[in-house]
Amino acid sequence: MSEQNTIKTEAQLREAVRALWAEDSALNWRWKEWQPRHERGLDAVGELALDKRRITFGVEFKLNPAARDVEFLAKQKHPYPLLLIAPNISATLARLCRERGLSCADLNGRLWLRTEGVLIEREAKQTRFRPAVAEPDVFSVKGSRLARTLLSHGDREWTHKELVERTGLSKGLVSRLSRHLIEQGLLAQRERALQVKRRDTLLDAWAARVAAPGRAAARRPAWGPLHHSRSIGGAHHRGRQRRRSVCACNAPEFSRAPRAARRTRACRSGP
Repeated sequence: MSEQNTIKTEAQLREAVRALWAEDSALNWRWKEWQPRHERGLDAVGELALDKRRITFGVEFKLNPAARDVEFLAKQKHPYPLLLIAPNISATLARLCRERGLSCADLNGRLWLRTEGVLIEREAKQTRFRPAVAEPDVFSVKGSRLARTLLSHGDREWTHKELVERTGLSKGLVSRLSRHLIEQGLLAQRERALQVKRRDTLLDAWAARVAAPGRAAARRPAWGPLHHSRSIGGAHHRGRQRRRSVCACNAPEFSRAPRAARRTRACRSGP
């Protein structure tokens, strides 16, 4: 098997899920209906055997899930709780699934199941599978200019042209980054105006990106520091499931900010 496998079709996704669940020694899965009738509105029906209980899920396969898919599925009414399955589900999108009460799973080991009396959560182990369309790196040295601009003026609505002029990025890169943020549910678009939608989640995603091993942290752009009053943290301690705050002025990309500017960025911790 190659280091990363690209999933291009739903048929490939289905077969990969079948193989993955067959190898799961901790959870006993079986497929009740592999191809339900079209009028049922489901892609498949799966059953989990857990402590003498049998829990049935209606399965939805998505090659490239977006926030709009999560919002849509969370509102659907079915006899069974829904389970979204994709090649890869980002931490940001998984967080939205949790907030909406939608169970989700991907081929990289990420799993969040929630139904009456049951809560199962697993973090992604490694990125072995990815969708055919690669995601842009929003927090790279260059791409982070857009995130910084949006967060520095959280209440402001921007046009595409204004973001290009403010960040110095190309029109194409701003379009790709903006589209990705919209798909992740972090940016709202109203007609031609763009505005940060989930500011706290965007900050947490940036903190996770900076802390990722083997990944270069985005440095502070020369045109100014990021001003905000919330920590850039929010990671979970394994086993204890509690939040910790990482002061923005201590993060690597902000360490070069002028001392006076750092003093103005008050950080607060939350439970």
